Amino acid sequence: MSKIKLLYENNKEKVKTVSKINPVIAEILYNRGFRTEKDMQDFIEKKEKNYGELKGIKEAARIIGDSVNHETIVLYSDTDVDGCMSGIVGMKLLKEVTDKVYFYTNDKYRDGYGLCKTGVDNILKLYPETKLIITADNGVAAMEIDYAKEKGLKVVVTDHHEPPEILPPADVIVDAKQKDCPYKFKELCGAGVLYKVLKETYKYLGINEDKADMVLDLVAVATVGDVVPLIEENRIIVDKGLKMINTNKSPVFTAIKEVLGIKEIDANNIIAYHIAPMINALSRMTGSINKGIELFLTDDKEKIREILAFMKEKNEERKELTEIVLEQCKASLPSPLTDRVIVVGGENFHEGVVGIAAGKLKEEFNRPAIVLTTIDEEKKILRGSARSIEKFPLKENFDKIQRETGIFETYGGHKKAAGLSIKRENLGKLRELLNKEAERILNSEDIEKKVVIDASITTKDLSVELVEDIENLGPFGEGFPEPVIGINFSYTDIYKMGDKKQHLKFLDKFTNTSVIMWNGSKALDNLKTFKRKAVGTLSINSFRDKKSAQLIVNDGLLF
Repeated sequence: MSKIKLLYENNKEKVKTVSKINPVIAEILYNRGFRTEKDMQDFIEKKEKNYGELKGIKEAARIIGDSVNHETIVLYSDTDVDGCMSGIVGMKLLKEVTDKVYFYTNDKYRDGYGLCKTGVDNILKLYPETKLIITADNGVAAMEIDYAKEKGLKVVVTDHHEPPEILPPADVIVDAKQKDCPYKFKELCGAGVLYKVLKETYKYLGINEDKADMVLDLVAVATVGDVVPLIEENRIIVDKGLKMINTNKSPVFTAIKEVLGIKEIDANNIIAYHIAPMINALSRMTGSINKGIELFLTDDKEKIREILAFMKEKNEERKELTEIVLEQCKASLPSPLTDRVIVVGGENFHEGVVGIAAGKLKEEFNRPAIVLTTIDEEKKILRGSARSIEKFPLKENFDKIQRETGIFETYGGHKKAAGLSIKRENLGKLRELLNKEAERILNSEDIEKKVVIDASITTKDLSVELVEDIENLGPFGEGFPEPVIGINFSYTDIYKMGDKKQHLKFLDKFTNTSVIMWNGSKALDNLKTFKRKAVGTLSINSFRDKKSAQLIVNDGLLF
């Protein structure tokens, strides 16, 4: 395992004046940029802010509102978890006011991403009375909207992706990232943008706009699944959505809990690592998210169980294929790895998992990674996905390279995730161009693995109450991860756990606290003293109605 650099700024003295907040919580928040007790308290209490008005939202609400009841409307969604949830958000909210609303999404592998001519033609064949298309989680870069306009259709774009310099000729575009949009929060997911547009539509129609909040559980899944930052408005949306998921008797979420054998759904574990991957596996493995739409639009419990079983099966297939592609990618990398951007092109990689493989390479080697596969043997075209670190924004760098070389056949995306296609003959050139940019932007420290410690404690500080206070800082995820804690501890007993005795548990019976190290039994021979340091996350262990606090050690961070 590569060396990990620990970063910790001791600000205990600076938070001594904070009087109404646990000092460990105060240190965590101070180290995350909250400088006053009021800012900390507002964050803890999840106080909502006014971010202004999304550009175009009133015009979008007018167009949609005027179409309701007398015109056929089609929601045109993307093929990932955000697109899926966006489609369901749109269907549920529009079904409340019209029967003339339908859903359409591309075949991921036949049609590619976003609104296209084939999609427009298919919509007009399926729903010939269509007058309005509302894009969901796509459209801001879809120049083929001009084809829809030629066919006499109105087009309302709701999106959250980075807009191109020249916007498509839609009737109106709602995207917080477009120029001159005064909305102060720019990180909504696609479902979040559509939810806001339809909430404004309800207002236009004279319906209580709060009624639109019925879909916040779906927007929460999209927000976590699309890995947008869980900060500010997104944090509020996910918090409200999780409360709905865990208190309402939704047949879908109830069935998901049964399938996963859990009592509660959280953001950073259950949605991020179970629900979102199962939804994404549909389009990755089959090219379509229609089963996901069907899942959330039915109340038939037998049908829900049937679809969930299918999704689980496809997700298992996805996991197996990911491991195969990842191993092939790693085998192709030079040793030592000197490139600051990893670029791998394969002949027979399954296109549905190249994005996941790129993400795993990025995580393991802490540098941007691109994985491509051949999609057209005749034209020798490679298509794939890119994942990046904070300091190397993909869309910005792709824009620069495209202006200078025109190397991409297609591309689009965000700072940290993007899709692209190139001619196979340009693979080496792309690697060279990206690494040239990376040499300019990234230094050796930028690609060094780091763990930022939010606070340091001793076993005397460790308590169930502290863990509960930390949990209250959530939801955790992208942009606001679960706090990482450093602990100095002594232990009186040590146990091996697990079916193969592969895990370690350090117990201090005087304070009733424990430190857990998964797969740590091999390190046992090196543990010579009863005083240790560890870095990890805190959790509550419940056993026979008794609760105790424990620290789960991050991989390799026991000293």
